[in-house]
Amino acid sequence: MLVIFILLVFFAFDQQPHDYAPQLETDYEFVEIDPSILGYRESVYLPVYTESYFSVEDEYSSILASVHIENNSIIQPIYILSADYYDANGNRSQKLIERTIRIEAQQAIQITLDNAILTNSTGLNVIVDWGAGVIDKRPRIYISVSCISATGAITIHEEGIIVSDQDEIMDRRPL
Repeated sequence: MLVIFILLVFFAFDQQPHDYAPQLETDYEFVEIDPSILGYRESVYLPVYTESYFSVEDEYSSILASVHIENNSIIQPIYILSADYYDANGNRSQKLIERTIRIEAQQAIQITLDNAILTNSTGLNVIVDWGAGVIDKRPRIYISVSCISATGAITIHEEGIIVSDQDEIMDRRPL
């Protein structure tokens, strides 16, 4: 039993850098859809906190972040039309998804963010554009950012903020 405890402690404080690349689940339903046929659309802003100092050395060893989208409707699918990274200056720097994702009623998805981008920026934001044929309930869209070091870990969950709705969707510049 003592050996198992020692192994658990050893692996819990493993400080090897991890390469976390963006990941999309293979069972996501990618679809081609004309956004103009959707009766409701919104853009949701998610702040990505990339700097957290809580260890003795005032540095972190690893940052993990993921966008969570939960379709709360019991009858309607929603469509994730785009999800993009924006840098600290407000410029779109990278697409998070390349194609529209259909999320069925009561389905939830998670999209892992690129660790290399997270560690090389002092401030990032993600904008998620979504739509639905009709809206009976808004999806829950939030970001989870975890900072892990040898001295501990902290996870921040931040709810998305609606920055534009169907009447204000901005036409963004291509990359």
